Amino acid sequence: MMIGSLLKEYRLKQNKSQRKFIGSIVTQSYYSKVEKNISQITADNLIGLLQYNNISVQEFFNSFSQKSDNSYRQTKELENMMIEAYYTNNIEQMHNIKKIIQESILSEYDKNYQTLMTNGFLALMNPKLNSEKLTSTIKNKIFDIPSYTQDKLMLYCDFMRFYSLSDNEIITRNILKQYQSTNDSNIQELILAIVCNILIFSIENDKFENV
Repeated sequence: MMIGSLLKEYRLKQNKSQRKFIGSIVTQSYYSKVEKNISQITADNLIGLLQYNNISVQEFFNSFSQKSDNSYRQTKELENMMIEAYYTNNIEQMHNIKKIIQESILSEYDKNYQTLMTNGFLALMNPKLNSEKLTSTIKNKIFDIPSYTQDKLMLYCDFMRFYSLSDNEIITRNILKQYQSTNDSNIQELILAIVCNILIFSIENDKFENV
């Protein structure tokens, strides 16, 4: 079960129309797409809806975990929220995601992992929150994953700024070598994102020969 489906279930239990359920928190057209699992809801809006309708955040995510086949879907929902918060530079939303993680019934390992990811994104959004220990922990977490799997490529792409340009060049060349003949469109999309990041970092460092 996805978050949109569970929100719909809670709304119907309260015998409310979509308009009554959302108040002025989001537009009805947007919320309708959330219930259909077409659009992702942000952490801010999700917490706002739950509080507006007197639904416990912990209860909601407990129900979400129990109704999911496994924790994979829940972690993907959290990761999508993180990505949206990061690319909209919404620090408050990222802190709300940390609250959701702690109130979920994910395993302690998964909670720690997801919290590490939010701390990493927060450090990228606000360098004052960064530390050598955090950077080292995230680097180790990425390279604890053997080979360049899809999950490892996603993590690396998100946190490339924690590496020097020279390290990124070496890593990217190894990735390109491993996947030079791949037809997997998901892998190709990730490699394209990684290469785009390398181009950005090269321009930032006046390394135009890389471009």
